[in-house]
Amino acid sequence: MLTQIFMIKFFKKLMTTLQSFLKKINIKNFLGFILFLSFTTFFSCEEEISSLGENLIPDSDIIKIDTTTSITFTNYVQRGDSILTESRTNYNIGINFNDYFGRIDGRFASQVVPNSFNYPFEDIESLDSLVLYLRIDSICGVENNTIFNVYELDSAILEAKDYYSNYEIENMIPNLNQINTTYRKSGDSLLVFKLSSAFYQKLTTDELIYEDKGSFLDEIKGITLIPDNTDGAHGQLFNINLENNDSKITAYYKIDNEGDIDTLASNYFFYGYKFGQYKINYEGAEINHFLSEESDSLLFIQGLGGAYSSIIFNDINEWEGFNYSILKAEFIIPIVDFDYDSEDFVPQKLFFTYTDKYDNIQYLEDYNGSFFKGNLDDKLNSYTFDISQHFRNLVNGEINDSSIDVRIINNTSYPHRILLQKDIKLKVTYTQHQK
Repeated sequence: MLTQIFMIKFFKKLMTTLQSFLKKINIKNFLGFILFLSFTTFFSCEEEISSLGENLIPDSDIIKIDTTTSITFTNYVQRGDSILTESRTNYNIGINFNDYFGRIDGRFASQVVPNSFNYPFEDIESLDSLVLYLRIDSICGVENNTIFNVYELDSAILEAKDYYSNYEIENMIPNLNQINTTYRKSGDSLLVFKLSSAFYQKLTTDELIYEDKGSFLDEIKGITLIPDNTDGAHGQLFNINLENNDSKITAYYKIDNEGDIDTLASNYFFYGYKFGQYKINYEGAEINHFLSEESDSLLFIQGLGGAYSSIIFNDINEWEGFNYSILKAEFIIPIVDFDYDSEDFVPQKLFFTYTDKYDNIQYLEDYNGSFFKGNLDDKLNSYTFDISQHFRNLVNGEINDSSIDVRIINNTSYPHRILLQKDIKLKVTYTQHQK
């Protein structure tokens, strides 16, 4: 009790003294004193960040950060698998040959349906022309003597069937009923084909086919466009957009309008089922020497169901039992400078897949993250990837497949291709716990 009374008297006296002191000094001087005291305290405690607390860690238990690029790889070039091509917006048509990648031949088959199911040719005076227009989204390659032949389909495209890039369209045109007479390119945006009068007559003579979609497709099953190039040199691939309203067949005709002649147009669009075919032939090309054999120099990556390359980690076992923590694993794969015919063939991004324990192809977990990258670095002339999570899973035994496959983004949409060097680097940054 006496102690409590003493403490109360002491603090009361202290507060009275402090209050009297503050009345005697300027507030600015007081704040300056506080600031001086703070700086003095801070600098008296300052020490190099790297050594701060070092004396608290026993010498026998130090954590070090280290980096290695010593992991080696074995590379294989693989034949690609066919890709599902039904009901896509874009298809690649034409022929291109490259000394390294070989020949690719692109074509498509599609239903065509009228804009409306009303017979448009009442009071027709004359048929002018029937024209096929195809909208071009992009062009790859060098122009040459490739021609395009348009055929009427003899068999229907089936709704229930899955159409892959290796399905032979020529099986659907045994009669080879060619319906185009000429073709030309209109600028860089359109391919234009003048179609035959015989096919025009087929569209106009029977109004019953315009009752509904089923009736029309029973008679007009669709068309296919097949390229032809006998000289085999270079060539172009046109990426065409069939769902753009510029892609259509237009019938131009004249009608008698109470004695006046009016010129009208009726349109048919690619709104039905469609699919594409891509024929890839490696004969006579450099890639043919690398397929399914260990590659000591080059990796080939190709779109549209073409080749891809596998990379096998050779030294993973050396990481087993190692007391470490993976901070980052960065892949760097340099490209080969060679004649790509056109820069449009070069993909801006690549990605990796692996095979899980159930034999399913999976994306690397890093691919869905924000650090994966995979983009072409023009300064390094390389593709760079962050595969930190996948590498952790691999060395921890959570993934058994020690290989990854290099593939092209939008493999089903564009004829991209790239040639990579074998000088792959995996830069692994890790913490090593030394005991």
